Amino acid sequence: MDSSSFPHVAEDNHDGDGDKVDELEEDELDAPASVSRNKRKGKQRKNAAKPCKAQKTLVRLKVWEHYTRTVENNDKYKCHYCGRIMSCATSSGTSSLLKHLETCKQHIAWNQSRAQTKAQTQGVLNVEDGQLKVAKISIDVFKEACNEMLVLGELPLAFIEGLAFKRFCDRLKLYTPHSRRTATREIVEMFVEKKARMRKLLNANKQRVSLTTDIWKAPTTSASYMVITAHFIDTRWELRKLIIGIKNVADHKGETISKVLIDCLAEWGIDKVFTITVDNQQQILVH
Repeated sequence: MDSSSFPHVAEDNHDGDGDKVDELEEDELDAPASVSRNKRKGKQRKNAAKPCKAQKTLVRLKVWEHYTRTVENNDKYKCHYCGRIMSCATSSGTSSLLKHLETCKQHIAWNQSRAQTKAQTQGVLNVEDGQLKVAKISIDVFKEACNEMLVLGELPLAFIEGLAFKRFCDRLKLYTPHSRRTATREIVEMFVEKKARMRKLLNANKQRVSLTTDIWKAPTTSASYMVITAHFIDTRWELRKLIIGIKNVADHKGETISKVLIDCLAEWGIDKVFTITVDNQQQILVH
């Protein structure tokens, strides 16, 4: 009887353990959900803290734009503006470098030149004899230089609106290039102004002028053009030569050339001619 009661007791105990196991299994099944929730919360907190690190990294990167690490010592940095050597260990912060930029006179001048860009002036840093100087380039000078580039380089007017030149100006922090219509108008105005200066120079002392001509034919249109050059000695006793005309001529005969020369001299107000030299073309006939 006693022995028969033990299995019954064992069975009761086994059932009790089974209840406990069931409870443990339920707890274990519930536990991963709570742990996963905590992990998600932890990830969210880490992600929320990432922007702060990014901001600090950006600040550090901006600092290194103004300094260069020395070759002799990795903890020494040279200022790009005044050349001063600053100490900054790799394990420490960059507060000392930032404070130096606030008091560096050359860096302050550089900031002022950047601010002047908003006032239609372009700030440029000139290094002469180791000294840093601030120069100003106005937008008028920039436009005049662009127009001269088109003329001297014999470039098409559409070049100033091209992607290559705009990219060039953007990389150098220059002004935005003007349109080709504006360039056309300003080039004509520049021609009229320079022509007036040349006229004043030729008529300054009423000196004698020697003329030379050269006739050439355009390969594409077969049209003939005559270049007229004036040679004279100015008040400084220096030999000067100026191109006073590029005229279209119908033929190479002497009558045609003489008529074009007379019209060109009247246009410039030249009344004292010393000599006239023409090329040795066989077609030239002087009557």
